[in-house]
Amino acid sequence: MFWCFVGEYRRECALARGNSLHVPFLLGSSINLLLFGFLICALSTTFYLGSSLRWYNDSEKACIVMQKNAMLEQMKAGLQRSKVEKGWVADWVSRNYNVVRSFPIYVFGVSLLVVLINCGVRALLMLVVDLGGVVCPFIAVYVSRCLLLMSVRCLLEEKRVGIFGRGFASLIIVFFGFFYIAFSLLGFFVCRFFICLFEDLLSPSTSTSPPLIDVSLSQKILNVGCGVGGPMWAIAVYSHAKVIGITQERSMSSAQVPTQGRPSPGLDQAKTQEWVQTAQSTTNKAYNKATASKDEAQQKKEQSAGIIQQRALEEKKIV
Repeated sequence: MFWCFVGEYRRECALARGNSLHVPFLLGSSINLLLFGFLICALSTTFYLGSSLRWYNDSEKACIVMQKNAMLEQMKAGLQRSKVEKGWVADWVSRNYNVVRSFPIYVFGVSLLVVLINCGVRALLMLVVDLGGVVCPFIAVYVSRCLLLMSVRCLLEEKRVGIFGRGFASLIIVFFGFFYIAFSLLGFFVCRFFICLFEDLLSPSTSTSPPLIDVSLSQKILNVGCGVGGPMWAIAVYSHAKVIGITQERSMSSAQVPTQGRPSPGLDQAKTQEWVQTAQSTTNKAYNKATASKDEAQQKKEQSAGIIQQRALEEKKIV
């Protein structure tokens, strides 16, 4: 998952170099990368403090046993020796027991808050930047990240699940792992479904009305994408009569973007005439092809009728 965040960050950096509109999305990817690094540091610190806390609890239990055996002097010596051996970290853990126990909850809450804020900001930026297009729903990917954080939270809860426990702990891991994969696939298929849906709605064969905005405006809306929390799939943003393709490897320049549909009223007369000539030539080619196929079918029909008559005459001669 860390390398997924790194790949997303590198992709956003590459796209931001060619388009200043992609700088806010680069900021969102940076927040994701920093958040994941913070989670790694928090997990390592939590495991270290947990081990120190367990060591301190074992020392306290040993002291209680020594009290029951009426060995007060040995208990005091053991406590002094344990304070010297365990160091300042375990001593701080023993004095802040409640803070250490609630540390995973704080980590989960802060991480969830940052992810939700990041999701909302990126969605608003996409709505503002892509004025004439369609924003694909990628909320499922962020939900999958939240579920992954919840699974980490359950693993760190020592009383309910156990850090290295079995049974219910393994069930929780499998449950959240399954939903993480399911939500990731759901985000991918929902994206593909909406792309196909709007491709059908905006295709020239079904859409007969001119675009609502000038096609030249959509040339400024290039390299608009969003992260999916995994391998970067191809994203397409449709702006009325203009199709803008965005891939992992490279982004298309404005000269390579194909124009489909009717020309807008803002275009000049030469481009309009060129579009009409192209449409007429396409229609003539289709008509000629249909006429040729019809003539060919008629010839085949006449040839088959002649063969049948010839065979009938031969049979009469034989009789």
